Amino acid sequence: MPGIDPVTGLFTRRTAEEINDQILADFVAEISPSLDTSSTSPAGHIASPVAKVAGELWDGLEAVYVAGDPDRNTGDGQDAVCAITGTSREAASRSQVRCGLGLNAGATVPVDSIIAVLGNPTSQFKLVGLETVIGTVVPGDVVAGGPGTYFARFEATVTGPVAANSGTLTVIVTPQTGWNSVTNALDATQGRDVEDPTSLRIRREQELAAPGSTPVDALRGELSVMLAANGIVGGYADVVENELDTVDADGRPGHSIEVLIDDGPSPLSDELIAQTIWDGKAGGIQTFGSTTGDAVDDKDPPVTRVMNFNRPTLKPVYFIVGIIGGLVWIFSPEKAAQGAKPIEVPE
Repeated sequence: MPGIDPVTGLFTRRTAEEINDQILADFVAEISPSLDTSSTSPAGHIASPVAKVAGELWDGLEAVYVAGDPDRNTGDGQDAVCAITGTSREAASRSQVRCGLGLNAGATVPVDSIIAVLGNPTSQFKLVGLETVIGTVVPGDVVAGGPGTYFARFEATVTGPVAANSGTLTVIVTPQTGWNSVTNALDATQGRDVEDPTSLRIRREQELAAPGSTPVDALRGELSVMLAANGIVGGYADVVENELDTVDADGRPGHSIEVLIDDGPSPLSDELIAQTIWDGKAGGIQTFGSTTGDAVDDKDPPVTRVMNFNRPTLKPVYFIVGIIGGLVWIFSPEKAAQGAKPIEVPE
C-alpha cells in the first residue's frame, strides 16, 4: 500500500505511471467499460498531465521521508539531522602557505596579489597579509620598510586541496614595482572540499559513539566541533584541569581549567572561543590563560563573562640525520648531548 506503513513505518511511493493507470481505471469504472483510454484519446490527454503532477508530489513526500533517515539523507536534510546532536558539515577551505617575498625598499604588495606554482599556472594563491611570526597573520598589504625578504601568508584562490610543494610558488602573476621574487620554504597546507554526505554520516556516528563522559571531555569535544565548523584545517583543542585547592606547578589556580587552542594561521575570534568555553564549562570553575575573550550568559539582561585561554607558541624542532651501517639514524641534538640512543629507521 502506498504511503507510510502504520506497522513498519516504511514509505512506499507511487509512480506517475501507476497514478496514470489508476486514473484511467477509475474513468472506465465511473463512465463506461468501453471508454477509449489510449494515450491519444480525450481520457488519455486528461490523465497524463494530472498523473505527472501527482507523481512530483510523491517525489516530494519521499524526499521528506528520506531527509529524516541518517543512513540515506543528504543536503539540507542531512545537515538538519546532524545539527540535532551538534555535528556540523565541514565547510570547504582553502590551501594555506607562508611565502618569502623579495622586496626593494618602499615596495608595496597589495592584498589579494596573485602568485602561482611554477609549471602549473592554474594553482594560484592570493596574498592575505604579513606573517613575520609563524602563525600570526596581519591582514592587509605588505609594505617594505627596507630591502629584504618579507614573510607573508597566501591562500589558494579557490577552495579545495590545491597543492603547492616546497619551492614551487615562484611565479608572480600580478607584478608590482619593487617586488622581485617569491618562494615557499614548506609545502602548502592543503584545503578541502565541502564534506561529502558519506564522510559526514561516518563522523556523526563516531561522535555519537564516543560522547564526553565528563565536563572536561565534553568541553574538549565542543571546542573540536567549533574548530571544524569554522573551517580550521588541522586544528587542535585540549582542556587541562587543576583539581587541587592550590596553584599547580604550571601556575593554574586551584579548581581551574586551561583551554589550549591551536586554530592555525588564521585565528578565530577570541569571543567565539570564549563563548564556547562559557557554554561548556562547569559552574564555579575558573579559567586560566594569557588570552581573554568576552562571552555572554543567558540572563536578562545578559552579563559579560571574561574567559581565559591559551594558544600554543610554535617553536622550531631540529633533528640530526645520519646514515651509518645502512641505517638512517635520527635524533635531536638535545637528546644526543644527553647520551640518548638514536632511533634506527631502515633506509
